[in-house]
Amino acid sequence: MYCPKCDKTVDDSKFEEISEMLSRIGNTLLKNGKCPVCSTDLIKPPVRGDAGST
Repeated sequence: MYCPKCDKTVDDSKFEEISEMLSRIGNTLLKNGKCPVCSTDLIKPPVRGDAGST
């Protein structure tokens, strides 16, 4: 997942682990699809190499 405001990406393979860790300290933003730093809605980053393929 990617935050366009912070320009940071959370690797999909670590998303659940990071989300659980943040939940333990009371930060549930990531679990709700929001950036834990700035609260911006996270987006799915485009797959590299897919641009322009048909």
